Formats: sequence, structure tokens, C-alpha cells
Amino acid sequence: MDEKNLPGYVSGFDPERNIRELGGIEARDGRRVRHGLLYRGSTLGNLSDEERAGVDGLGLACIFDLRAAAEADTFPEYIPEGTAHQRVAGMYGPDGAEMDFSPAAIARMESSGGEPVDIMRALYLSMVRDNPALHALVDHLKTHDAPLYFHCSAGKDRTGIAAALILTILGVDDGTIIRNFLDTNIYRAEMISNPPDPLPPMFPTKELWVQANEVYPANLQAVLDAWGTQGPSREHFLQEEFALDKDTLSSLRSFYLH
Repeated sequence: MDEKNLPGYVSGFDPERNIRELGGIEARDGRRVRHGLLYRGSTLGNLSDEERAGVDGLGLACIFDLRAAAEADTFPEYIPEGTAHQRVAGMYGPDGAEMDFSPAAIARMESSGGEPVDIMRALYLSMVRDNPALHALVDHLKTHDAPLYFHCSAGKDRTGIAAALILTILGVDDGTIIRNFLDTNIYRAEMISNPPDPLPPMFPTKELWVQANEVYPANLQAVLDAWGTQGPSREHFLQEEFALDKDTLSSLRSFYLH
């Protein structure tokens, strides 16, 4: 894999970490996301010395952690000195408990019946409205406190929805948002196509391994549809859900786009 050709690639990191920036993505009005302000990826745990230096070099103002408490406690991450850290779980179960992606949680999801892809789509849709993490993320964007790194465990599902929301706020079209989402499959291609031997117990077949490690456009499309079609209805959703009126959207776009 030629890392230089990876969309949004940030040098110094193993591509499998799925760490990339939103800089350079074009909005519908022709402006582009400013480089060096918005980064997405996986947890910053178990970093090599080179990767720690890479994180330091980003000059992050804040790391926004979408993981559940159980994940964060089990896999603590590197936080550079002077960088704020905010954790708000991105997904919740039907009982209101934070949803994590530990082996035990995955086993519970599998035991509930249904196809894994359908289960994941339902989890995506559970993030659409009244989500504390997305509200906290939007509140942070309003402060213009950047560079910002937002992440979950693998940087693909919860992070993918968070990135989709940010790009929606910045006026990026749905096709571009979905392409950014699907770049996860490029970054994680080697992992997806070369599962461990033996496979972990929660993914007893290669098919399940692939389903767990890829992202699927239909899942994000369902979220985008739930937010309303592009144009007036999407703007109405942003106003209704996040109190983002035209002036606030204009201010955010002026800061994060050029």
C-alpha cells in the first residue's frame, strides 16, 4: 500500500490505525476543509515512539473520545501534555447503558439474533437523535478550539457518524461524505483481507470477520436519510437537533473552511 495515496493520510501512523484528516475535503460551495484542524481515527493506545511523536506533532487542542467507559478503562490512550481530553460515549443500548465493542458485548449482540449487518445498522440509527456525544461534539466545534482529534476504538462506526455530522455541518454533499466513510475500508484493507489464524471466538468465520471490520455505505446512508435530504430539510434538522441556525453555520464554515 502506497501510504502517500491514502485519502487524508497523516504521516507517521500505521494505516491500520485509520488516522486521517478531513482537511482538503470540498464543500458544495467550492470551499475546502482547512488542513490541520480536524482529525479522525482510532484510539491512541499502544502507540510506537514514532506514532507518539506524530500525535505530538499535530498540536492537538482536544481529543474527543467516543468510546464507552469500559473501553477507555481497558485500553487507556496517550494524551499529550496540554491537550484536553473529553469522553462521551457515542452509542447506547436499549437500556440506556453505554455500548462498547468488547468481546462480551459483541457476543451479546450476536445472541440477540439477526444478521450482523442489520444489527450494526440499527446501532447506527440509534445515534441519530438525542445523542449526548454528538451534541457535545457540536458544542466543541462551536468553540473553534482546534486542532481536534475525534475517535472511537477502530475509527470506523461511531467515528464515521461523527465525521459525517461534521461534514454535513460544513456543507459537504452526501456522496463525498460517504466516500470519506468508505475510506476506512482502504486503510484497513490488509487487516480485512488477512484475518488472524485462528480467528477470534466472537468471529468464527472469515465472513463475520469481514463484516465486523468493514464499513458499509447503506448503514451511513440510513443515518443521512434520517437527518433529512440535503437542502432545506437537512438545515432544518441541524437547527432542530443542534440549534445550528444560519448565522452559526456560517460562522462554523468560515472557521473550518477556506
